[in-house]
Order: sequence, then structure tokens, then C-alpha cells
Amino acid sequence: DFIAEDWCEEPSLSYDQRLWHFAAPASGRHCKVVRFNMLTRQITPMTPFSESSSQTNDRPKSHITLIRKSQEKALDDMQWEFFCEQVVQKLMQDKKCGQLTFKSVSEVRSFVKAQLQSADEKGIKKQSDLYDYVVKILKDVNSQNVNRALGVT
Repeated sequence: DFIAEDWCEEPSLSYDQRLWHFAAPASGRHCKVVRFNMLTRQITPMTPFSESSSQTNDRPKSHITLIRKSQEKALDDMQWEFFCEQVVQKLMQDKKCGQLTFKSVSEVRSFVKAQLQSADEKGIKKQSDLYDYVVKILKDVNSQNVNRALGVT
């Protein structure tokens, strides 16, 4: 999420005492936006406009456009990276995962990102299901490594 001051190239449309709060979008959705008036302390939810940036990456067509598609993508990417890191941390603390077969945290991150991408491509979207998918794959990898070490084929 981020907060921005109200500003527009057209001075009559800018308000010194107003802030915009942009909430990171869920994948494939618009940013959620609220307007906060610092004088009255009122919050006003905003709805997407037809001039919305979800239709273009070009310069906004009017003063109504609040956030461009490229900015939405940057927020979505940050949200994805944050979720990947949460999975890495949880995985490293999860006793059910047993002995991790990785030499470094960066290897865990690479594994997690690859598996989350694979799960996403298979249509798994719910965060708990994504985590369960990564754990299942890790257990399969650990099981194969143990069998290999024991000479079992």
C-alpha cells in the first residue's frame, strides 16, 4: 500500500489537505483507492473510472486517472515478492518439512519462487493452498533424496 498527496497538473484540481491511499491489488484486480480529507478526517472510497489506467500504460488521458497499469503491476510484483518471502520464512520454521535439502537461504528462495510459479500456472490461488503445494513438493524432493542416499530406486 502507499499514500500519496493530492496533486494534478491542473492547479484548480489539486487539494493541499487531501491524501490518496492506494491498496495493492489482488492479482488481476484494480487497486483499491480511498481519499482522505485531513481537515474533516473523512475517508471517501473511490470507484474505478472508465478512464482508468487498467486500459492503457500511456500517459493518463485525463485528471481522473489515479494510477497507471505499470504502477499497479509494480504493487502486484512487490506483493508477490513479499508473499514469497513469507513462504520462505514459514518453510524454514516448519518442523513438518523436516531437514531442508538446501545449502543457503537463496536456494530456498529460488525453490519457493519456482514452486509458487508452478502452482500459480496450475490455477492454485489461495495462499494456504500455495504453501501446502510448496510443502508437498519439498517433501517429495526430500523423499527422493533419502531414497537415493539409501540406494533405493
